[in-house]
Amino acid sequence: MILLIAVAASFSLKWLLGLSLPLGLILASISAPTDATAAESVTNGLKLPTIVEHHLKNESLFNDASGIILLNMAISWYLSRQLEIAHTVVDFLYSMLGGIIFGLIVSAILVLFRQGLLRRNLKFVQSTFHPTTAILLL
Repeated sequence: MILLIAVAASFSLKWLLGLSLPLGLILASISAPTDATAAESVTNGLKLPTIVEHHLKNESLFNDASGIILLNMAISWYLSRQLEIAHTVVDFLYSMLGGIIFGLIVSAILVLFRQGLLRRNLKFVQSTFHPTTAILLL
């Protein structure tokens, strides 16, 4: 969806303002993706099923990643004056697989660490570990 919006916006910018397509695509890829916070603020106060909220957050994260890849492609197109779609698809697949592998590794480490804490019956350490994990990883 983000690709269609960005392409439509870049053609609109070319038609309305006379910008080149690569420059229009740069501007569109910056402004088109919605982030998870924006999706959450739109649904604030609405009673949505948990699965719907989960899908909305995942879609907005996917749109962020797609927007970054699209921005990279647009900048490359603007600088080299050549559109390399195959390279962009490879970048997208590389980023997707890298994210999946990284997520699986971090999840496995956290599960093993948590199981170790549960086996040792360290309730205090276990309860303080979970909320600070995100801060420690950043």
